[in-house]
Amino acid sequence: MTGCLSVESLCAGYAKKEVLKGISLCFEKGHITTVIGPNGSGKSTLLKTAGRLLRPFSGEVLLEGKSIAGMDDRSIAKKIGILPQSPAAPMDLPVHCLVAFGRTPHHGFMNRFTNEDRDAVDWAIESTGLADKRFKRIGQLSGGERQRAWIAMSLAQKPEILLFDEPTTYLDIHHQFEVLELLRRLNDEHGLTVVMVLHDLNLAASFSHRIVALKDGVTVADGTPEDVLSVENISRVFNIRSKIIRINEEGIEKTVAVPLGVRH
Repeated sequence: MTGCLSVESLCAGYAKKEVLKGISLCFEKGHITTVIGPNGSGKSTLLKTAGRLLRPFSGEVLLEGKSIAGMDDRSIAKKIGILPQSPAAPMDLPVHCLVAFGRTPHHGFMNRFTNEDRDAVDWAIESTGLADKRFKRIGQLSGGERQRAWIAMSLAQKPEILLFDEPTTYLDIHHQFEVLELLRRLNDEHGLTVVMVLHDLNLAASFSHRIVALKDGVTVADGTPEDVLSVENISRVFNIRSKIIRINEEGIEKTVAVPLGVRH
């Protein structure tokens, strides 16, 4: 299936420390899946391994049913875009130059830009609302604008799957919504498959078709936000007491998790 990414019996980690312990998941085409869990649960490790930034100890990552272990980096980058936590770039780099790096998998570093490359960069900049900022330097942007510039770079790859590790880190609530609404729009309008890590449970509920909860390297819960965000699951994953509220906002049922304190 085009755009389908899955992991099977995946064990991964760093040096001799195993973080993921036999996880199997399939990220559905055209869906937004959010991975939640406490620090050290394996969220970032899952994304890094799925994007082949990290080699698994055992198990497989499959793209369209084929193991990515036998694919070259450029072929993978044409299918999967990955944005790690807190990416860095020179502060004097113009936005359009940062976005242009997203085209590297298509032509390499030394080859000239084609009209197709230019069109892809223009589309990515327009899609992320940065048309009036394309010549601004990275250091001149707000936190939300800077994150949108990184998302634009990922979009310029023209991938089918986008992996985002905590895309709202260090952003205030306005810019958090700005970034997540952008991802939802890209999903709605272009059918992009999005897999992201979030810490805020209510943002995860608001912007996801599916939530996967990890703890200690294994899957604890997997399903719709309504199914996953229960008092029992939140207690089991985060060791806190909570209350779940269902609200109706303009005809849409929403789940809100209210934390009440540490469970003793």
